[in-house]
Amino acid sequence: MSLRYGVLLVPEPSFTATAYRARQIICGQYGSWAAEMHMLHLTLTGFFQCTDSSLDELDAGLAALAEYSRRSAPQFSMSHRGVVPMPGSSGNISLDFGQGDGNDPLPVLQRNTAELLEQTADVEPEPESPTGQPRPHVPLMQYANLPPAVFSDAVEFARGVVEHLQLPEATRAWRLLLVRFRSEGAGDDWGDGRWAADLSWELLHSYSL
Repeated sequence: MSLRYGVLLVPEPSFTATAYRARQIICGQYGSWAAEMHMLHLTLTGFFQCTDSSLDELDAGLAALAEYSRRSAPQFSMSHRGVVPMPGSSGNISLDFGQGDGNDPLPVLQRNTAELLEQTADVEPEPESPTGQPRPHVPLMQYANLPPAVFSDAVEFARGVVEHLQLPEATRAWRLLLVRFRSEGAGDDWGDGRWAADLSWELLHSYSL
């Protein structure tokens, strides 16, 4: 069994429920289940390796970051710019939260998380997921491997679904999570979606925002 870790942000429950339904419809329509294997979340980090001996240090650091965020901007607001194909990806469609001022609470939290991972002993990011971090986003489809014309249809379809379900353009931060992921299929390479066949996870710590 192969293990990896991640730091995720969960939006407020009402937004999460609607986005979850949208993701379910989109993945089901195009027979692409990788995104469905995850909980509904904003991606703040890529997968990373971490030894058991470093988990307490990482937990303490994330708790401090959450407390700082909570004091500075409790349940801060986050806006997305709608459904977009993620640049540099194959068959990935997301709600893109990577806009706005670099001093807004979300990018500040992401930068602080990246710095924490860099400073914590025995934390090693995947080569495909450097601690420079991905744009904050909610995955709606991943590794779909669709022909270009069909993928273009999928983007249009996803936008229609999000509009039909009246998904709000803004939400609030709710929880920061430290998660342990398991997959037999991923082996030593978690960068190409092989985890989608059997991904499971364990919520190690939850931090109120």
